[in-house]
Amino acid sequence: GALLRAVGVTALMRGFGRAFASKKGHLKVTSEDYNKSRGVQLIDDFVSHTWQTERWSKFLALCLVYNMPAAAACSWLAAVV
Repeated sequence: GALLRAVGVTALMRGFGRAFASKKGHLKVTSEDYNKSRGVQLIDDFVSHTWQTERWSKFLALCLVYNMPAAAACSWLAAVV
C-alpha cells in the first residue's frame, strides 16, 4: 500500500460522525476502516480530534467547516425564491 493514506470528508461525516465513535476512548482500527482509505499524494486537510469530545460536537464542527458555503448559498436562494 501507499505510505500516505487518507479518507475523504464524506467518510468522516458518514453515520453522523461514526468514525469518531469509540469504546472507552480507544481507537480500534479494523481492515474495514483501512479499506475506506486510499493512497494519496498529499492531504488537503488534516482533521485532528480528542476522544474526550463527543462525536456529535465533532460532526457539527465538520458540518460548519465543510458545508457552510453550500448551506449559505441554499439559504440565500430559498429566501430569494
